[in-house]
Amino acid sequence: MIERRDYLRVTSAPVPDDTFVSIIISSMPDIYRPTIQTVETTTKVSGTTITPETLMSIITQEAEHRVIEREKSRHAEAAMLALQSSSKKSKKGGKGKPKGSGTNVCENCKKVGSHTKEDCWAPGGGKEGQGPYQKGKKKEDAANTATVRDDVFAFTAPPTSEQNPLCSARPHALDAILDSGASRHFCPDRAKFTNYQAANRMINVADGRTFKAAGMGDV
Repeated sequence: MIERRDYLRVTSAPVPDDTFVSIIISSMPDIYRPTIQTVETTTKVSGTTITPETLMSIITQEAEHRVIEREKSRHAEAAMLALQSSSKKSKKGGKGKPKGSGTNVCENCKKVGSHTKEDCWAPGGGKEGQGPYQKGKKKEDAANTATVRDDVFAFTAPPTSEQNPLCSARPHALDAILDSGASRHFCPDRAKFTNYQAANRMINVADGRTFKAAGMGDV
């Protein structure tokens, strides 16, 4: 697309940058709408314009990030199928053995009985913490633990002018950028949170960078 623009420029039929940016945006699939909305919002707030080269760079980074996430999901699915297959084979191999015969020894807890490592309730077993006497404690621990998801991505961030050519205006303490396509939003003011939980974790933004989040909550 850029090569065609350059060709038209050489043939005395140049395409203005703002027109070329509109052509790029209209040609993108719907899955890139969150990224494009973030770019448009950022340029409006900062009062700057975006060049076709910068827009293409952001879209390329987002496409590469999506490829990486698809590969991670594919590998996780393959690992889950392999685990399920191994569990079925293990159960099939132990079918017909008398329960409580004293001939089975769990490889995890080393106790003699009728269960295997896959069905063991002890730490390290396939059903760790799922014993009748353990479920109550597990629910209590879960109530005091913050839920952490690995698939959280933020698509809006207020970068400085040295980090991103899209934002060159001076930041304001009361400014905020919200993106309906993002799964989470940023807020630098701790006092605005109605509830807050510490969450020492890394998050990804649309341009491929990684930031450390100090906590999570409702604003």
